[in-house]
Amino acid sequence: MFRYSLIFLVLAITVVHCNCSERPGSCPIPKGAGTCDERCSGDSSCPQPQKCCSNGCGHHCMQPIYNFPETERPGSCPPVQGPGACVELCSDDSSCPQPQKCCSIGCGHDCKQPIFYY
Repeated sequence: MFRYSLIFLVLAITVVHCNCSERPGSCPIPKGAGTCDERCSGDSSCPQPQKCCSNGCGHHCMQPIYNFPETERPGSCPPVQGPGACVELCSDDSSCPQPQKCCSIGCGHDCKQPIFYY
């Protein structure tokens, strides 16, 4: 009985202290190459309401940008080819010219033509 109580307690503490979900909003688009140091490892490593964002080379805690309403454009992003550059050239579909989507390029994001599967 004690063993199960201890397991439950450990799980409960993990759930309470784990902010495992990505925070709302988008990261700002970096202006040029930032410093190449990693000051965060995910949104949960930043103070509320900041997000862990690319600064053009490394990652820093930054204030999110809220684009309301956030809409996703139709189509799918093309497959990522290799590790890609660690640059953030877009933050979501609305930051790209129509009809492009903001897609992962392996490490960062860039505007790409969508793929439509029929």
